[in-house]
Amino acid sequence: MKTRIFPFMLTILLVISSGCEWILDSDDVDPIPITIVPYEEWRAYYENLPKDTVIIVDAAVKGHLLKLDVEYTGSCEEHRFEALAGKSYIETYPAGVDVFLGHGNGGDLCSNEVSKELAFDLRPLKEKYGPSSGFDFNSMRIFVAYDCTWVWFKYPRPHGNGPQESGFRHIGIYEF
Repeated sequence: MKTRIFPFMLTILLVISSGCEWILDSDDVDPIPITIVPYEEWRAYYENLPKDTVIIVDAAVKGHLLKLDVEYTGSCEEHRFEALAGKSYIETYPAGVDVFLGHGNGGDLCSNEVSKELAFDLRPLKEKYGPSSGFDFNSMRIFVAYDCTWVWFKYPRPHGNGPQESGFRHIGIYEF
């Protein structure tokens, strides 16, 4: 009897642990392409970016994806997310780029807390700044903008527990 239980329990543990890893590092999320905006058109794009409140719980660069775990209120209407980048690059080593997150709640008045994993495709950055573009960058630092009015980071707040101001959080390096 004991010899039957051990393989059964081992199988259950393997299924559970592999399932957890699959959920946390899920590649099932359809990536949303980042919009690269020409410098002279930046203001118009930024002003039209939807600015409904969203909280970034976790963020990472994985392969060609910027992955964000976000929270927001709603669940009665479809929510839309987008990301803008490209106003110009930042002279750091490696060069950096600011990414602005847009969240449109579609007029959703529901107050349920929603958690969602988002993935943004970073390959347009490679096309704009990569070795074949004339810039000759092999990688870029990815910064995500936060703002006290619509995008907040839940994990370590930049100024302790006080109110957040506007700024950029370094997320990781995208290797081309």
